[in-house]
Parts: sequence; C-alpha cells; structure tokens
Amino acid sequence: MLVRPHKGKITLFPINSPGWLWNWASQKFKLNPGTLMALANASNSKANFQIKKVLQLKNRIKDSYVDEFINKIEEVLKYTEKDAPYRFNHFDNRFTVKENKISMIMKIIQEMSQKIMEENISYISGRFNVDPSDTYLSLSGGFSLNCPTNTYLMNKYKFKGFICPPCTNDSGLALGVGMYGFYKNMNERINFKFTTPYLGHYDPTLNDVLNSTEDSYFIKSITKSHSKIVVEDIKRSPIIWFNGCAEVGPRALGNRSILADPTKTTSKDYLNQIKQREWWRPVAPIVLREDLTSWFENSFVSNYMLHTFKVKEAKQAAVPAICHLDNTARVQSLEMNENKDIYLIIKRFKEITGIPMLCNTSLNDKGEPIINTIAEALNFALRKQFPVIYINGFRIELQNHSEYKTKTPLQRAINFEIFNNEEKEKLRQELNPHHIPTDLLEYFPILQATYPNDYLDITNKKEAKKVRRRMMVLKNHLKNKI
Repeated sequence: MLVRPHKGKITLFPINSPGWLWNWASQKFKLNPGTLMALANASNSKANFQIKKVLQLKNRIKDSYVDEFINKIEEVLKYTEKDAPYRFNHFDNRFTVKENKISMIMKIIQEMSQKIMEENISYISGRFNVDPSDTYLSLSGGFSLNCPTNTYLMNKYKFKGFICPPCTNDSGLALGVGMYGFYKNMNERINFKFTTPYLGHYDPTLNDVLNSTEDSYFIKSITKSHSKIVVEDIKRSPIIWFNGCAEVGPRALGNRSILADPTKTTSKDYLNQIKQREWWRPVAPIVLREDLTSWFENSFVSNYMLHTFKVKEAKQAAVPAICHLDNTARVQSLEMNENKDIYLIIKRFKEITGIPMLCNTSLNDKGEPIINTIAEALNFALRKQFPVIYINGFRIELQNHSEYKTKTPLQRAINFEIFNNEEKEKLRQELNPHHIPTDLLEYFPILQATYPNDYLDITNKKEAKKVRRRMMVLKNHLKNKI
C-alpha cells in the first residue's frame, strides 16, 4: 500500500510488492532473506535467460506469470555442468553446487524485484506527475531492508533523498499506521521527525552485575572507557560494544554491536565464525559521514545501513574485512550528532590508521535476537571467549571463560500481551467478524498485491467469503510449488 501526501492530503492505493518472491524463496530454501540477498551477490554464477516476460505486471500478478517464474526456478535446480555455458555461465568453484543454484535463482529474484519496483515508480510518476529529482523516496515493510534495490532506485531515478526508518519491517508498518491514525483523528496537522534509532531498551543494572558474586568471578578489571584504549583493543581483536539505549529495527547501528578492525581479512572470518555464519557473509562498515564519498562509489547518506555501495577500487585492499565478494559493502554513514561515542572512536581509529571506518556486526549468536540486556551481553562474551567488553562507558576485562557453565544464549523473557483476552476478542470481532483462520490471513498482503484494483473488505460477509476462497486458492497454489 502506498501513502502519498500532497498539500496535507493523503492518497492511499495498492502497489505490487516483491516481498512475496523473497518469502517464497525463504520457505523454499529454508534460509532467511538476508542470507539469500548476500548469496545472490556472492557468487559469479548466473543463469542465461531473460525474465522480462514474467514481469509484465499491469493490474495484477497473474497466475500464469507466477507459474512461469516457478518453472524457471525448477529449471535452474536441475542444472548440471553439462548445461554450461548454454543455460548458465558456470559453477563458481568457491561455492557448493547447491549454493551456486540458489545464488543464480536469487539473482533472478533480485532483478525481478527491481523491475517490479520500477513499474511501481513508473505508475506513480505517471499518475501523479512526480518528478523524482524533486521527490523523496520513502519505503516501509520488510522488503525495504533490500539494500541493493534501495540503492539501485536512488541511482536510477536520482531522487532528492531517501526516507526510511531503521525499523522498516512490520514494526515500521505499525509506526506508519499509528502516525496515520494521528493524522486522521487530530484537528491540527502534526509534525513528526524520526531523529534517532536509539529508542529501545536501556539496561541500568551494571552495578548489580558488578556486585554479584557469580558474575564478579569472571571480571578481571573495570575501568572507564577511553577512545584511545578502545582503538587499541579493536586492533588486537574484536570487542563487544554495549552502550545506552538499544536500536529499533533489525540492524545493529552502534549500540548493540561487535566492532572490529576492517584492515584485517581475519576480522570478517572471525566474526562469521563466532556468529556461526557462512564464510561468504559480508560484515558491514560504520564510516564517518565526511569520508563516505572518498571511499565508496556513487554514495550518499545511509545512516540506517539501508544502502549498498561499491568500495572504490583504490581503497579495496585497505579494508578487506568490509568488502563483499563483489567489493560492495552495506554501509552505515555516521555523523557526530547521531552517535557521539562511536563517532569519536572511529575518529581516533582514523587518526591512528588512516581508515575512517570500523567493522560492525550485530551483537547476537546464530538464531538469537540482538542482545538487549547486560546479562545477555556477558553470557555472549563469556561463551565466545571475548577478552574485553564495553558496557555503558566502562571497559570490562574478562577472565575464567573456560569455567563459564552456560553454553547457550540466555532465555528471553518476552511478553507481547498488550491486550487482555477480553480486549483481544473484541478486536477479533471488529476486524475479523467472519472468522477467517489466521493461517489464511497470512496470505492477505499477497492477495492485495494480486488484486490491487479490488477493495478487499473482510468485515463484509460477502466480501469475506470471496477473500477466504481466494486466499485458500493462493495458499494451495504456492504451497504446491514449494
């Protein structure tokens, strides 16, 4: 759904989303979209067929196009070396045959995604006479985490700027719906500006940890942090950086991070090892805003790590740890007013090494949410043998790692019960009065993209029956293809 403000008025209309392609691939290959996106760019294997016919999307995604797409994917999965170079160029010998095939498929899906977004922009530009050079590109929803597409659209259409919150997943959609609710129900116009991603949890329990007999056994020393010492630690080995309020959204932006030296190839290898990730997974850089264009081609502000830029050829050898296999990097640009502590550390690192960036990856283990509390951070540090951890302005040197008994991440105490049972039942009756099953409602966004000209009102009995029937057909169609 696109929301277009103009002179205080907002126009709502559906658009085609590439999100279903990534959801399909994620279910098909049992890999998360981020891994699939990275693998697409990692290998140099590529299928030799055109996909334009599949993408002739006018008013809806037709079943015939979905079938053709699925058939093309099944073709790729059957490729053998005998099919090269006619059906595909070659298998990249750095990867398994399976990884090569998935990489070829994800290149197709990435290209399809970009073309779908191009069609959306073309439709919007024509309908509303939009001049991209005088317009901000604003996105929401999980697909907005697709950095290559974001950058591709910015470079192709030369938009005036890019507006997207770091929580550009379902939580970002909820934020947008909330803002729209204010807009609709308040008499005066509202003026909201998203100024910082650090709106999450703050853990004030450091003193409790330090005074705990159990935790103190693993603490060798505690001193105030200083940028010079932080840089010395980073040059020796990666450090854990836990500071202030957590970031909102799925990306670590410097407050729940593991920081490392970008000049060493071993930094990326080590980080992927301790996080149990594939060897080819990239590690993102945080770079000083004033040095961004000196190091990355066609770059622009990317303060929430939502864009991918190519490292300039003359600079690639200096920062091997942040270069993906195609020499791109998923960049977070940083100004002092955005995160002063991290900015000063990178500034000091630049003074010592000449390199205005650090490796930054999220502070969490495989399958673990980004770490939110001091206890979780210490658990991670001790399990992963980190010698030093920084917590809220203090440098903590650890010891006795081998005697730490807990071998898994701490259990999270999560409570999503915002509404009591009575309130939830009232909402169900209001929003889904005809009791469409939850497993079918999961397909509602795809259905909206498939029938963008139809108003799908599930509160109306007749419409709900039609929507339910369509979602059952869609569910069976897609499930049979996976």
